[in-house]
Amino acid sequence: MTRDTNDRGGRAAWIVIGSALLIGTLLAVFVVYPNMKASAISIGKDLAELSVKGADMTVEECVSHAIDWFEGCDVMPTMCLQEVPTAVANCLRAKDRAAECEPYLKIPPTSQWTFERCKERGIGKGSAKELTKSCTGAWRALDQYCKTGQKGVFWGVK
Repeated sequence: MTRDTNDRGGRAAWIVIGSALLIGTLLAVFVVYPNMKASAISIGKDLAELSVKGADMTVEECVSHAIDWFEGCDVMPTMCLQEVPTAVANCLRAKDRAAECEPYLKIPPTSQWTFERCKERGIGKGSAKELTKSCTGAWRALDQYCKTGQKGVFWGVK
């Protein structure tokens, strides 16, 4: 008798586990994927615009614009954060930045430098973690863009 009870309990557990996996898969397909796709399309349009607008901006304005873009990004926040360096690079590559990059070639590559730039903007220890990450990421993008001879090291930048 004990064996029948255990078999039914095991079968019920597998039904519950299978149902949970099915529901999770359906949620991913019908809820998460469309949101990710819409987010990617929206971000792609914004980044394409930056490739044009960047021609009228200084390097510091490109960084500032990317941080502002992140703050106003109304799609999936993790995707926006991931694209901040690409936003900076797209803006920067709109024109030759050799002269503007000159002062950044002498800056030692420390995380303190990026954090100090963010602090000047009012983004510091009391700010949201994601905003701080976007700010330091934007300044790091400028630093790397200049130090790689305006080639960049980010996805989508050639």
